[in-house]
Amino acid sequence: MLPFLLDCCAHSKQVCPQTKTVVDHMHPIFSGLFVHPESHRPLAFFGNVEGDRVPVHVITPDQPFPEEFLKQLEKSQGARWVHRRWDNGLLWAFGEREMYPVNGGIPIFVLPPEQSWSPIAVKELQQQKRIRKNWQLDRFQENSVVMEFAKRMAESEGLIIDIASGPGGGFVPLILRKNPEATVLIDDLCLGVLQEWQGFLRTLNIHNTSFALFDARKMPLRSNSLDAVCEIGGFNEIPRSTEAIKEVYRVLKPGGTLFSVDSTIEKGELFGLPESVRTKWYDMNPLSFEGFLDAFKSVGFKVISHSFLAERELSPEEGGLPSEANKYGVRLHQKTCCTEVIK
Repeated sequence: MLPFLLDCCAHSKQVCPQTKTVVDHMHPIFSGLFVHPESHRPLAFFGNVEGDRVPVHVITPDQPFPEEFLKQLEKSQGARWVHRRWDNGLLWAFGEREMYPVNGGIPIFVLPPEQSWSPIAVKELQQQKRIRKNWQLDRFQENSVVMEFAKRMAESEGLIIDIASGPGGGFVPLILRKNPEATVLIDDLCLGVLQEWQGFLRTLNIHNTSFALFDARKMPLRSNSLDAVCEIGGFNEIPRSTEAIKEVYRVLKPGGTLFSVDSTIEKGELFGLPESVRTKWYDMNPLSFEGFLDAFKSVGFKVISHSFLAERELSPEEGGLPSEANKYGVRLHQKTCCTEVIK
């Protein structure tokens, strides 16, 4: 056995003065849903929960668990770990080599966790208070379809995951402003972004929102376990997003809903660019040029609604492809659509 004594003081607890509720922990309703991102084996949590100071022992993956130990683990996990809020520790599936850390209630399934944002970018995010500004931004208030999507999720009692939320938060601000008690999990590939959202929402006394760092193309979630998945521009940001769409279909319950707001660039506009440039950007995420609707259908989703939201010219200052296209005198145009599909 390999013993680990976790530093119980490494993460200072925050207590809401109004409610005296300990915060910054994984909500227990989500903690039982996490599985190994590839094998989908159940994960056991070894660590501190809700401020407990517990020495932790983790058996090395090279040493099989005795059957009797597994029974005891399942029993103790149900009584002690799953139904309480995680703090700091490790997640491990029997038979797997990987151990995934939990930092302040945020499970981290991709290491290193800052690979999508540089430390400088995270610091600028903090200094500019972008999370607070994005919370207050009413960029979708005039779109009845987007607001209707948010209203339905806010009024539901189901489990919701917003993928690739980023500093904008996807649907999360729209949902939580309507219902602060909604049970939502925010996913992103940057730990700093998740921590900023975590800290900000706690200042608003919002405690049912949880956070996880994982690749949406390999979701560490049980199949048929979620009521809704939502995203605003998330699929645009995920390379080879078809894989993420397949994963969304897998984790949704039968009858579960995907609410999607995504944009496409007319593929024909790429022909004004050198072949090497257009091939590079097209191969990164073909659906950002072909559209997402057919991809939803191809994995088995039933389309409920699909509507045009807006069209605009992309500024070179937006970086990435618009900036590179501008070097060759090409200005790109983006069309955004709202889509609802069910499993």
